[in-house]
Amino acid sequence: MNVLFTHGYFLCDDPKEQVIMKPYPPLGLLYLSAWLDKHGVENEVFDTTFSTIDVLKEHLLVRHPRIVALYTNLMTKLNVIGIMQFCAAARSSSRPSS
Repeated sequence: MNVLFTHGYFLCDDPKEQVIMKPYPPLGLLYLSAWLDKHGVENEVFDTTFSTIDVLKEHLLVRHPRIVALYTNLMTKLNVIGIMQFCAAARSSSRPSS
């Protein structure tokens, strides 16, 4: 896969939003994905809203995207930093030793 779009919002980690239950869809990521589809670029959107960080990590390890594009905001920046660190560690551990 060429591009995986995702974000760092996990509803299971947000007790206040669980009460309100009005999570937002990753609309910007969906727009970008549709544009890439239109131009023949293989891509996927992994919406983490109703998932967990462990499921996302497993998905990244199985799919091996060339590019991981992450949406973030102030509320999700720590999750996104953790995802970036995981991707970097996974990439460096999958490189052959010289």
